[in-house]
Amino acid sequence: MNMRKLFLSKETKIAVDILMFLALIFVFAVTKTHGIANIHWKSAHCILGVVLIFLMLVHIAQNWKFTKSLVKKKVMRKNKTIALAALVFIPVLITVALFAFGEFSMANLKLHHRIGELFTVLILIHAITKAKRFVYLFKKK
Repeated sequence: MNMRKLFLSKETKIAVDILMFLALIFVFAVTKTHGIANIHWKSAHCILGVVLIFLMLVHIAQNWKFTKSLVKKKVMRKNKTIALAALVFIPVLITVALFAFGEFSMANLKLHHRIGELFTVLILIHAITKAKRFVYLFKKK
């Protein structure tokens, strides 16, 4: 099996989706249970956040045909949650970049957390609405 087929295979998509969902839950759970006070939990949040962003980029690449179609007004209207999540993903990446380049401030941190909370809600809605399609991935070929 060539790399492209492996990358786009049902099994790989399932693995990425499961890992992405787990990373999202852990990033959110670490933040909500431990806040931003403990340096060890901040590190866990950051590491899991980077893993989550990487997995999300893989997920976007695996669904690139659909991702490209989101720029069409008709497709965007039909898939409001995904379109909104895509739009909110951009400020999440910007706030992460701010931290990566040393622009760490409480204002940026609060903005990051608010955007992250909105993004988490949108991704959970997306996951719930796509659950039927996800179950289909488990069916035999």
